[in-house]
Amino acid sequence: MGHCKTGKPSWTPDYEFDVLVEGFDGQPIQMGRMERWGMNRDTYTQQIERQLVSWSVADDYETAVREWRYSGRCHSQGGQCELCGNTNLVYLFEVESSTGQQPHWLGSECIENYRIAGAAGVSADRSRMEKQRRLEQDLALLTQAAERNSWVRRNLTDLERKLRKYGSLTPKVRAICKI
Repeated sequence: MGHCKTGKPSWTPDYEFDVLVEGFDGQPIQMGRMERWGMNRDTYTQQIERQLVSWSVADDYETAVREWRYSGRCHSQGGQCELCGNTNLVYLFEVESSTGQQPHWLGSECIENYRIAGAAGVSADRSRMEKQRRLEQDLALLTQAAERNSWVRRNLTDLERKLRKYGSLTPKVRAICKI
């Protein structure tokens, strides 16, 4: 990625990946839907804001966004954000309306970026679900390792208990299990 004289990164969108903006860490963020819809960042945001207003009793975004809040219901079965249309999301979070409108399932970034109330709860629930997902993956890997390694097989119950209690195994045990 090149830099212009001001030191800011400069690049043109790669139409295979639709890279349009630089993230906080200096890495490009893929914003494919915007480019495919022929929008820049401002018109994309306006489209999202119009969608939220269409779900609401209010006629303007600033009032409409105050009608919505995270309900505390979430799942990790994946799906599509009903606000922006992003697909292949792992975690979805339900937002509900204080005016009795139909609830919707959104990705965490839409809740945070478009200032929907309850974003702190979304962050905590996402962290909890990510931790649970890592635990389930590590337990599955541990079970697979027990099939290959007699020491792991003999100690499987104890290793599973430690994994559940501490959330991870020591680097030495991970190396033995090859996970």
